[in-house]
Amino acid sequence: MTAAAFGVPLALVVLNRGGMAQTEAVDARAGRRLAARAVGDFAASVPRLIPGPREGLDEAATGLLAWERAAQEAIRDRESGQNDTGLTGLRQLLEEGTLQRALEGFRTAVRPGRQAVPAVAEVSAHWSFLNTAVRSRLLETGGP
Repeated sequence: MTAAAFGVPLALVVLNRGGMAQTEAVDARAGRRLAARAVGDFAASVPRLIPGPREGLDEAATGLLAWERAAQEAIRDRESGQNDTGLTGLRQLLEEGTLQRALEGFRTAVRPGRQAVPAVAEVSAHWSFLNTAVRSRLLETGGP
């Protein structure tokens, strides 16, 4: 009777701890599966923002950066009272058609205003779910 009085509660404690460890492992695996699914959904939604070729977007960004640098240099030259060498650089870019090519690259690579709203909303919703629900679940279960 004494052995049963000590043995049964001890066995229940051991079984309870084993059950808790198993439950935590199941929760951790479920969290990782949820994260993998949510990341996949997020990754699938991002390309909808830029339906055109990525190379066109990279070229457009390079062209606009060149224009920005040339404009900043022209402004600095103008403010410092130097000659208009900065304007010469802007004129050269204009003659080469850099701005027109860059803007056309953006037009073909990026969805225009109202057409982008559903894609932006979808990406935003996926990111919000990842950042709040999935992240907190992974942190709770000790996942990366």
